[in-house]
Amino acid sequence: MKKRRRKFFPDEAVHVYQRAVHGHNLFYSLEDRLVFVTVFYHFSRKWNIKVLGLCMMVDHVHGLFISDSRKTMSSFVNSYSSMYAKLFNASCGRKGQLFAKSFGSAPKVGAKKTRTTITYLFNNPVEKHMCFRAEDYRWNFLAYGRSSHPFSEPVHKKSKNLAYAMKEVQSFHERDMYLTYNVLRRLMKKLTAREVEQLTDYIMSLYNPVDYDVLLEYFESYESMVIAVNSNTGSEYDIHEEFNPYSDNIYEQMSSLVKQKMNLEAKDLLARTVEEKIEAAKLLKMPITVTNRPLCKFLHLICADL
Repeated sequence: MKKRRRKFFPDEAVHVYQRAVHGHNLFYSLEDRLVFVTVFYHFSRKWNIKVLGLCMMVDHVHGLFISDSRKTMSSFVNSYSSMYAKLFNASCGRKGQLFAKSFGSAPKVGAKKTRTTITYLFNNPVEKHMCFRAEDYRWNFLAYGRSSHPFSEPVHKKSKNLAYAMKEVQSFHERDMYLTYNVLRRLMKKLTAREVEQLTDYIMSLYNPVDYDVLLEYFESYESMVIAVNSNTGSEYDIHEEFNPYSDNIYEQMSSLVKQKMNLEAKDLLARTVEEKIEAAKLLKMPITVTNRPLCKFLHLICADL
């Protein structure tokens, strides 16, 4: 059967939707998200992509991109996806494909459709009950359009460890290099919780891929964009997104339980056997009310296994 060609219009925005194989989770930790951000930034520069929006949810990613050709856009998406998958798998001993083979895409021709998609993208975490307002969610980059440190205190006086970490991050950025798990662990190892938040904001600002100048061409100002985002959730009829009735906060509860009851990081379970994952699922079901679907997403199981 001949593969249907993607619709594409040069220099028009394209909404890209990516999910993991079987709808499994993509992000478990701060390290996961920061590795993805820096990898994404690196390849957006390599392929000369204009990024109007990026929203990282637990089990999927939304992006709004402008590219000069269909081939360039596909190469960009495949490049950052395969690199993140490689680094993610190596960090926890997981094997196999991480992202679904095909990603969803829908061109947005005209300012009205683009604005609607922007509000939809920013509001994904609100719809999933991760936050009350879109700008309260770190991983959709909305707050970084107004401040370089929206989720941490300003850095007035750096400790020796924080100064070293920030200098190292700047060095990687200047050399157009993404941050690996080993680098992040080394830099954050000696930081206080407050300094981890400060370093995270520094990385997010430095590696921020969103072109706010282009983005704000669709709105009168940053403030009017935020008002529009908070007054309208937006819509997307061209891409099928899996609907889950539960809040994504359930995954934070499960991660805490794995740490508490098994003395493991949640992602460490991904390299375990199916039998071991099933035992972990039984353990997680006892203290919290959770259905099989989020358990399977969290543990990278197929629901038929439970």
